[in-house]
Amino acid sequence: MKRRRWPGRVVAVVVVAIGVVAAAVSLLHVTTIEIVGTSALSPSDILAASGLRGGERILWMRTASVAMRVESFPSIAAADVERTLPGTIVIRVTERRAAATLGRGLAADAGGVVFQYPPTSGVPELVGWRGGARPGALLDGGSRAVLASLRAFPAELRRRIRRISLVGSVTMVLDDGTELRFGQPVDLVAKARAAVAVLSVAAQRHERLAYVDVRAPTAPASRDRTPPSPSPTPSP
Repeated sequence: MKRRRWPGRVVAVVVVAIGVVAAAVSLLHVTTIEIVGTSALSPSDILAASGLRGGERILWMRTASVAMRVESFPSIAAADVERTLPGTIVIRVTERRAAATLGRGLAADAGGVVFQYPPTSGVPELVGWRGGARPGALLDGGSRAVLASLRAFPAELRRRIRRISLVGSVTMVLDDGTELRFGQPVDLVAKARAAVAVLSVAAQRHERLAYVDVRAPTAPASRDRTPPSPSPTPSP
């Protein structure tokens, strides 16, 4: 006995199945938005930058576009947007790390990008910089060169720097008041290593230095801050 085929019915079943899936997909909407990776920024800031309000069709939205909107926020270095069905969007952000504060509630990262940053301790203050005093602006080339070099400084020196001045020449002040004189913004990493060597010897001798001059890193100079002991007065 020959089997009868029903091509029309098969096509109808397929069409109906596709229609059911399409209808189900259209019913999937964004119900939850998770913000991950914020510290200086608030999740509400990230949410506002994303442009999401909830209720968007989750499979039709372009996650790359959302990420680009978040990355336009000056404090964000990178953003990644993921969707988890049925209705969750996860926004993972990498905030810019402050290499130096600029005053006026601003900071700059190692690339010289300016962004809003809350007052904090442990981040050196940069003075003498030039550029736009607004989030998203870029510092001048000299400032960027100095901030970029900081990343390669020895860690024990980098965490002690409290103030960086670019007025006339590059000088840095440490947490104990010692001034490091770098001169022109060239060979800064080599100069920093020379400064660490001088500071290490001074620490072993229990000396407090007023300054360390590393303008010539192969021939550093320093001055002791401790006043000399007075000579004994001869008895009459």
